[in-house]
Order: sequence, then C-alpha cells, then structure tokens
Amino acid sequence: MVDPAADLRPDHWQLVTLIVIGGYSLLTMFLWNLPGVRSVLYPFKVLTVAFHEVRSRARGCRRAPHTAWPSREERHNTLPFWVACWLQCTPSSLPV
Repeated sequence: MVDPAADLRPDHWQLVTLIVIGGYSLLTMFLWNLPGVRSVLYPFKVLTVAFHEVRSRARGCRRAPHTAWPSREERHNTLPFWVACWLQCTPSSLPV
C-alpha cells in the first residue's frame, strides 16, 4: 500500500529552505518593530517592491505580442490606458 502522505513530506533540502524562509521572516518581523531599525530596513523594502514591479513589467512585455493592445487613436479617444486597466481590475467588475 502506498502512503499518500509520504509524497507530501519535504525532503532534506526542502526542509532546510523552509526553515531559512521562516527564520528570515521571523527576524524581519522582529526587527521591523524595533525603533530606529525600521528606517534602516525601509530602503530594502522599497528595493524589494521595485524588483517585484520590474519583474511584473518584464513579464507583461513578454506577453505583449499575445495581447490585443488598443490602437493609438483608441488610446487618445478613451480613458488613459492605466485607468481603463484599473477599472477592469476593481472588485465591482469581478463576476459574482
């Protein structure tokens, strides 16, 4: 009989990775709440967000050939493109 839970147990290196992630997370949460340390960590937080946004933009550029973008005339005669994207992503426009 095959034990299905055996497939869900992490191996040694996965366990090491999970422990490192947990340790860094706990250390960051602890340091973030110390007075003065937050101002030192803030630039790293901004840099992390910037890396995330650049990665998202790069992925969007890679997907662009598969996306039907509005023509120049359509962009100038309608809402700004970012406003239209924001309106499409609002919770009120999601199907119920």
